[in-house]
Amino acid sequence: MSFMNDHLRGIFAAQEKEDLDRMTVNFSQAVRKEFHNMPENINGFGKNVYTPGEIMAFSIKKTLVRVSSELSLRKHTLCQVPYYHTHDFYELIYVYQGRGGQYLPDEKEPLEMGEGALCLLTPGKIHAMMPAAENDIVLKLILPGNVFKGLMERFETDGAKAWAQKLLMPNELYRFLAVLGTDMKLKLLMEGLLEEMYRKEGCQRLVVDSLLNLLFVSLERTVMEHRQGGFLYAVSNYIRKNLPDACLKGLADEMGYSPRHMGRKIMEASGGSFSDLLTRIRLQRAAELLQDTHLPVEAVARECGYQTTSGFYKGFIKIYGMAPGEYRARALKQFNQ
Repeated sequence: MSFMNDHLRGIFAAQEKEDLDRMTVNFSQAVRKEFHNMPENINGFGKNVYTPGEIMAFSIKKTLVRVSSELSLRKHTLCQVPYYHTHDFYELIYVYQGRGGQYLPDEKEPLEMGEGALCLLTPGKIHAMMPAAENDIVLKLILPGNVFKGLMERFETDGAKAWAQKLLMPNELYRFLAVLGTDMKLKLLMEGLLEEMYRKEGCQRLVVDSLLNLLFVSLERTVMEHRQGGFLYAVSNYIRKNLPDACLKGLADEMGYSPRHMGRKIMEASGGSFSDLLTRIRLQRAAELLQDTHLPVEAVARECGYQTTSGFYKGFIKIYGMAPGEYRARALKQFNQ
């Protein structure tokens, strides 16, 4: 490690202690804070009620959505249990030391990452973090939608528009491969972000914004790998392209199956129905519109294919733990900070 060895280790030790407390003594409170409601299928994670197989069994019906409007950078701590989830923010995973990786429902083998590697998960991408070993230091940088989109706007005016637009796409995973000459620069930039976020000295936001700009400039100059998924990825893409009127028959016709066979394949792959996937993706798109536009909630519901506003409210609260108006207010608060 570098010149910030002692300070960083102190930060990491504090996070290990905090997360162990969250996973034991204050588990229920932590879940409510992170997911904004109390999902029944996560109640036992901190008490070892579920087996590893049960926790890792992918089901679109039970996949949790993490919601955050706060910029943060934390270590992936030893006590954290892998479980499939998604989120409404952009998440940059960086292997500072050791190894890390992701479990993806569309892939049989985990995506393993060596020291110096990074990956970006965009909103809606379902994944599970591989457990950390004693000497692993895997950092998770949470970038709320408005923060990340502000970053990408600068690239669109500086000759990297196509690259920036790729990173803004939902439900994607991009891996950045360590390149000789850039790996140390990336490590120093991540250390600088940690230093600024936890020292909280004057002009902190200005320095953090500058470091984020430099970090993504460095990433734009590295080798980027787009991890496209399999069957579920194709189904999700069809739904997004036909959001207001997507249907099982239309999907089956496009992919060359009968509707009945297509329904069975979706159930086998996702643990849910076509309707379950459609609902998730419609609500994800609604969350994007609430963050990025001033459309009235009723117009958002219509654009996402909902016939009634009451059905939209009910579905949104179930997944995101809050009403659409509250969700928009949280996003605007972060944007105006």
